[in-house]
Amino acid sequence: MALASRVLAFATSKPIVVAFALATHFILHRDEWDNRFHPVLGIWVAAVGGLAAAEYLFSPHITTLSGAVQITAVTAAVYMSTLITSTLIHRVLFHRLRGVTCRRLSTLNFH
Repeated sequence: MALASRVLAFATSKPIVVAFALATHFILHRDEWDNRFHPVLGIWVAAVGGLAAAEYLFSPHITTLSGAVQITAVTAAVYMSTLITSTLIHRVLFHRLRGVTCRRLSTLNFH
């Protein structure tokens, strides 16, 4: 029981979650990952659901399901915000199409 609570504390610590998100960004953005998004989304859903279940079952200070969901939601929010931020920074600064402009879009007038 003590080992499970230590593993959960490690898995939900914010620096570890940020490191997981940056590792995910590195793995996904080596090439075009849009075609593989559905399996990745399934893995993310299973991981977040497993984290909520493990928090509810093994954490000694969580007594209600809403407490486990709250911790899991914060962990998922940190993970996704880090992943989205790193993706935006990558696309603005390092993406191979960052300097391409579309003349057709620039000629449209939205007034």
